[in-house]
Amino acid sequence: MNKLRLLFLAILAGGLLSGCLKKSFDQPADLSGYDPGLPAGDSAINIRSLLNMRPYTGGSLDTLLITQDLTLTVIVNADDRSGNIYKSIYAQDSSGGIQIYIDAYSLYNRYPVGRKLYVRLKGMYLSYNSGTGTPCISGGISEQAAPLGLNGQAIDQHIIGATMGNEVKDTVVSFNAARNYTANADITLLCRLVTIADSVQFGDTLHTYASPTDATNRYIWTCGSNLYVGNTTPTGMMAVRTDNHASFHAQNLPFGKGKISGIYTIYKTTPQLILRDTTDVRFYGPRCGAVSTGSVLFSENFSGGASNTDINLTGWSNYAEAGGKKWIFSVISGSTNVFAKMSAYNTNQNSVISWLVTPAINLTGKVNPMLSFRSANGYDNGATLKVYASSNFNGSNFSTATWTQLNPTLAPSSPSGYSAFTPSGNVSLSSFTGNVYIAFKYEGADPSSGTEHSTTWELDDVSVMSN
Repeated sequence: MNKLRLLFLAILAGGLLSGCLKKSFDQPADLSGYDPGLPAGDSAINIRSLLNMRPYTGGSLDTLLITQDLTLTVIVNADDRSGNIYKSIYAQDSSGGIQIYIDAYSLYNRYPVGRKLYVRLKGMYLSYNSGTGTPCISGGISEQAAPLGLNGQAIDQHIIGATMGNEVKDTVVSFNAARNYTANADITLLCRLVTIADSVQFGDTLHTYASPTDATNRYIWTCGSNLYVGNTTPTGMMAVRTDNHASFHAQNLPFGKGKISGIYTIYKTTPQLILRDTTDVRFYGPRCGAVSTGSVLFSENFSGGASNTDINLTGWSNYAEAGGKKWIFSVISGSTNVFAKMSAYNTNQNSVISWLVTPAINLTGKVNPMLSFRSANGYDNGATLKVYASSNFNGSNFSTATWTQLNPTLAPSSPSGYSAFTPSGNVSLSSFTGNVYIAFKYEGADPSSGTEHSTTWELDDVSVMSN
């Protein structure tokens, strides 16, 4: 009887102890590096061959129930992380791209950009998005000829996840080729990640990416476009379509011109680019016809850094004041854009304070110097990012230097995912002379018990310019 009592007490104590642990250890196995290979008994098919089974003729009746044991091998090139894509993902192979409708939310958790997928096609439908021309596969077709997403057990039956972090290769096309889509001849561009080779700009920078109530087209064109031909309607333009549920829909369209990438789609005869998030828009040059009167005093976009390694750029100071964790280089799976990242998550530290400080930036004789950068925020639960400037920092006197807090626009709180990268706006440095240092200070906590403040903060495109 005493042995049974002791055994019961030991089991009870073990249960109480495990209940006090902050971290959970009964997570499912990480299979992100596992590739199950082509399902047994299935034949491989590429996207172009699939589309050839039922070519698009311009009508909503261009649908096909697939009855053969065929499997696509594709890489996800766009997911729903930013909210600009709804209940679907886009994927591509070397022959083309396709939209996959899935009746579920937060698909980026299972099918992020860069994940390899095996898509078993038997029992799925090929169609062209209600007759609009963009190829897609789905679990069914409604009476109105709209694709119906895979749901329930059918999702895992048809979509098999394989390795993560695969490179998503963009297809570089000229602006004229992209805006002058020719049905069937250019079908291999549809649903692929494309980059416009020419420098382009938004025609109207007074608006946001989308209206608050509807998906919206905004238009890009090159400096060589014929904008006005006897009336006020621009020609030689191309649509960039943004959903009003996108996390960046309320951001102002960027001023300037440059490169743009996106998922290439078609609406009947109108080509459209679908942005994955604002990192697809890289408009850093002066607008068409503008004279660049400013000069770049400092610029850093963190490119070339190895993901998940401490930032060690020449002249920069990366200092862990508390908690032992420094800022790191990071990259979103499937992307090539490198940025700076900091989070207290999984440190088990009562205090996490980390500084990332630029090299000295000489403002001597400079007129109206301005700081700008972009920030993003993920799983916000209270950790803060503050931005400071100092004229007497020497590379090590973090606690004794005179720091003036600046007031940039930071990314909005995003408690359940990641925000889009948000421009800081132009932050005046006119009160400083001589050498100035810009500091990004992260403060958070991730104690083994108690309140967690482990928000992820990300930085990119830090620059200082003057007139």
